[in-house]
Amino acid sequence: MSGTSSTDNCPNCGYDGMETYKDYKPYDHHIFFCANCGWEAVTEDRYLSLEELNNERAKRNLPLLKELPTRKAILTSTQIEFKNKK
Repeated sequence: MSGTSSTDNCPNCGYDGMETYKDYKPYDHHIFFCANCGWEAVTEDRYLSLEELNNERAKRNLPLLKELPTRKAILTSTQIEFKNKK
């Protein structure tokens, strides 16, 4: 794996043993978990629906799409670890 694990202070309760995991493949993503108070934060990726994407494109004065572009399934190691915790 290309990521690193460490501990840090929890922004919620201040516990200094909050677990962190950071990776840069296939893009920067992070997971934070505090065993003291239960706070967790995870970088999550998703694709927008055609309607959501066109709403965002309209805000940027881009032409609207009639159909979604081809999309690859991207599963990050963060998502795998998060799913394994549940």
